[in-house]
Amino acid sequence: MVFGFMNSHIPSLRFEHFGLAAVLVLLGTTQAVAQSEKAGEIARSDHFEKKIRPALVEYCLDCHANDTEANGGLLLDSKSGWETGGDSGPAILPGDIGGSRLLTAIRYNDRNFQMPPDGKLPEEVIADFETWVAEGAFDPRVGMEGPVHEKSKGDDSQSHWAYQPIRVPSVPIGNGESDSVVDAFINDRLRSLGIAAASPASRYDQVRRLFFDLTGLPPNAEVIDEVNRAADFDVAYLNLVDRLLASPYYGEAFARRWMDVARYAESVTLRGLVFKEAWRYRDYLVAAFSEDRPFDLMIREQVAGDLMQAETSQQRWQQLAATTFLAMGDTNFEKQDKQQLEMDFIDEQLDVLGQAFLGQTLGCARCHDHKFDPIPTKDYYALAGVFRSAVALRHSNVSNWVEQPLPLSPEEEQAYAELESRLKQLSSELAAKKKVAASMAAKRKKEIAAGAQSDKDSQGNAAADDEEALAAELKTLESQQQTLQQQVELRPKVLSVSEELPPHNVAIHVRGDVHNLGEVVPRGFLTAVRLGRSIQVPEHASGRLEFAAWLSADDNPLTARVAANRFWLWLMGQGIVDTPNNFGTSGSAPSHPELLDWLAAELIRSGWSSKHVVRLIVLSDAYRRRILEPDEVAAKLDPENRYYWRGQLRRLTAEELRDTMLVASGEMELAVGGSTMKQGTKSDFGYQHTSQRRTIYQPVFRNALPDLLDAFDFATTGFSTGSRARTTVATQPLALMNNAWVHARAAALASKLMANGSEGPPPAWVRAAYQTCFQREPTAAELEVCLEFFEFDQVSQHPMHLERLVHSLLASIDFRYLR
Repeated sequence: MVFGFMNSHIPSLRFEHFGLAAVLVLLGTTQAVAQSEKAGEIARSDHFEKKIRPALVEYCLDCHANDTEANGGLLLDSKSGWETGGDSGPAILPGDIGGSRLLTAIRYNDRNFQMPPDGKLPEEVIADFETWVAEGAFDPRVGMEGPVHEKSKGDDSQSHWAYQPIRVPSVPIGNGESDSVVDAFINDRLRSLGIAAASPASRYDQVRRLFFDLTGLPPNAEVIDEVNRAADFDVAYLNLVDRLLASPYYGEAFARRWMDVARYAESVTLRGLVFKEAWRYRDYLVAAFSEDRPFDLMIREQVAGDLMQAETSQQRWQQLAATTFLAMGDTNFEKQDKQQLEMDFIDEQLDVLGQAFLGQTLGCARCHDHKFDPIPTKDYYALAGVFRSAVALRHSNVSNWVEQPLPLSPEEEQAYAELESRLKQLSSELAAKKKVAASMAAKRKKEIAAGAQSDKDSQGNAAADDEEALAAELKTLESQQQTLQQQVELRPKVLSVSEELPPHNVAIHVRGDVHNLGEVVPRGFLTAVRLGRSIQVPEHASGRLEFAAWLSADDNPLTARVAANRFWLWLMGQGIVDTPNNFGTSGSAPSHPELLDWLAAELIRSGWSSKHVVRLIVLSDAYRRRILEPDEVAAKLDPENRYYWRGQLRRLTAEELRDTMLVASGEMELAVGGSTMKQGTKSDFGYQHTSQRRTIYQPVFRNALPDLLDAFDFATTGFSTGSRARTTVATQPLALMNNAWVHARAAALASKLMANGSEGPPPAWVRAAYQTCFQREPTAAELEVCLEFFEFDQVSQHPMHLERLVHSLLASIDFRYLR
C-alpha cells in the first residue's frame, strides 16, 4: 500500500494500485533489516573496544587471564573463557542482566561474591558492562589474551590491502554500453558474475534521486516538466548535474553528511551544557563544500587550522572554525580526576580522527597493541603527544571548553580592548567596595551585639545611611558590570583548542591507567603507514601541523581511499568498503578494490575536488539504474546489490523528510548560516525546537533531539557515524500519523492549496496535492482511490478533508522513499 498509515476516513486501498509499494515491500524490508543489523554490530563492536576491553584489562586480567592463576578458574581474556566460566559456571549470559554472575559480582549485590575485592568499580564502568551484556555481550576475541601485549603488528602492515600504496589500475575494456570509467569497473564485475544490469530508471525517478542526493531537497514540478520535454535526456541530465553542483543547497547537503562523521553536536550530555559557538563549524563546512575547497585542505584545517598561515581575516576565521572538529566530543567535564579527563579527551580526539580520515580504530591501542591492526601502543601515545599541546580544557570543579576570540579589524580590536579594560577596572572597584560593605556590616553587627550603640542614636543612623548608600552604589556598579560583560561577550569567538608550548612527549599509560606510567614515547605518527617522504616532528613544535600534512599527503594510502569511499557511500547507499570508519583487518573488504583505487587516485589527480568525484559517480549508469526485483541469478549471487546491478532503495533521511515537508507546505525559511540557538539557552534539557529553517541549521542537542529526527535514525552524536542505521519499524508511520509537527505541516499545505485556487472539485485538489508532494500527476488508480475518500465522506469540499488527504500523502511510502 502506498500509504504509511490508514486514516479512518480513507477506504482500504487495493495493493495493485501502486506498483512502487510492491518493490519497496519486497526489496526494502530485507535490505533495511540487514543494514540495521550491520549498524548494530558496528555499534556493539565500538562499545566493546572503547569501554569493555579497556575495563577488563584495567580491573580484571591481573587475576583472570590465561597467564595468571585464575581465581575460581574464571578466565576473562577471551570469549570462550567467560562462556565456560569458573567453578560456578558461565560468568555471563548474553542478554540476561539479572542472571549474569559477572554483573552480580561487580555490582556488589552478593556480600560473599564481590569483584574486584579491593573496591567496587566506578558506577559508569558498571553501567558499561550492563549495556554490554544487555546487548548480547559482543566479544570478538577468539584466542586467549594476557593483560600486557608487547608484540607489534607493524611489520605485517603490507599484508593488508588498505596499507598498500594506491595504484591506478587499468580500466577494463567494456562493450561500448557506457563511456564512464565507473561503469567500466562495475560492468566488468557484473559480466564476470553473469548478472544482467538493470535498465535506467525513469526520467522522473532519476531527477528526483539526483535532487535529493545533491541538494537534500525535492525538485520542483517545473524542472521535472523541463526534463520530460527534453529531446535528449542525457544532455538534459548532464546539464542538471552541473546546475545542482553549483547550487547553494549542495554545500548544505554534503556538510550535513560530514557532520555525522565529525559527531557534530551543540551540547554535551552532562547537565545539557551548550556549545554556543559550535555553529561556526557547521557554516564552515557548508561554505567549504559549496566552493569545492580541496578536501585535503579541509583535512588540514580541521586538524591544525589554528596553526596555519592566513592571508585574510576571513581565511583566519575559517581556519579557526574548522578546528571545532577537535572540540565537540561528548565530554564529562565534571570528572574530578583531571589527568584522566585530559587523557579521555585526547583519546576521543584520536578515535574520531582515526575513523574520520584514516578508517582506523586508534582507540583500541590505548591499553594494549591493537588486536587486529598494525597499530602498537607506542604509536597511540606518539599521536597522543602530538595532541597533548592542543589544550581544549580549562579546569575547575566542572571543567570548561576553550573558546578563542576571532580576529577583528584594528578598530574593532581597539573597541573590545577598551571594553575589557573598563570591565576589569570596574570589577576591581566592585570587589573593593564589597569588602568595605562586608567590613561595615560586620562592625555594625558587632557593635549592636555589644550594646555599644542604639539603632536610634545619630551615630547609628549615620552608619546605617552609609551602608544604605554603599548598597545602592554596589547595585549600580553590578548593573554596569553586567552591561559591560554582555558587550564583551558579543565579541565573535570560536569553539577551538589552544596550542600551548613547549610540547611534551607522553608516557605509555600501562593498561590505559594515567597513574601507571611506562616508557615515554617521542611524538610521531602511525608506523604502519609509509609515505614516500619522511615527515618529522620538530623538537620545539607539537607536531600537529606536521600530522595534518602527513594525514593529507597524496601518498598516504588510507586518506584518499577513505574519502572516496565516503562520497560513493553518500550517493550509492553503501560503500565500496561497507565499514566506512574501519578499513582495518576487522572491517569489510572492498567489493570493487580497483574501482576504489581509481576513485582515490582521481580524487588526488583532480586536486582533491569532491565535486569532481561526485560528478563522476552520478553520471554513471550504475547510479542511474532502476530498482528491480532480483532475477534468479541476481538473487543467488548478489541479493544485497553489492555489485550495483540495480538501483539502491533509499529512504529519505530524517533531515530530508522534515525539509521536504516544509518545502511542500511552503513554510521553509531559507536563511543561511548563523546561530539558531535561542538567546539565553544555558542547557539543552527541555529545549523547544520551533524554527522553520532547514534542518541543518537546527541546533543539534544531545539531550533534546526532535522526536521526528529521532524516529527516523538521525546520527548518533556521541561518536563518529560513518553510516547511519536505517531501520524500518512500526513506530515510524505512527510518528508520522501522530506527530503534532507533521499535523501542522499538513494543515499548512492544505491551506496553501486552497489559497492557490485549488478550491475543488476534488480532482483539482488531488492533482495539486500530488504535484506539491511528489512533483507529478496522480495515476488514474491513485486519483480514483483519493476520490473514493471524498465520496466516502459525503462532504467533498470541506478543508478538513483535504488536510486529511495531504496528511496521508506526507506519511506515504512514495513521500518517504526514493526509487
